[in-house]
Amino acid sequence: MEERTVQGIIKAYAREIKTSGNRNSRGVMIDAEWHNITGEETALKNLDTVFPKGVV
Repeated sequence: MEERTVQGIIKAYAREIKTSGNRNSRGVMIDAEWHNITGEETALKNLDTVFPKGVV
């Protein structure tokens, strides 16, 4: 699995968590570019409270 650090301002989160096999992912828009974050479903659901929109 590829891992990279992305810096910028969070603009939006995808409403739905995508599931493929045993992997979950949620899209996040950072500086007008979409990225996927993978992890446990509960952690992905809480992303927008841990890292609210506008956070760098």
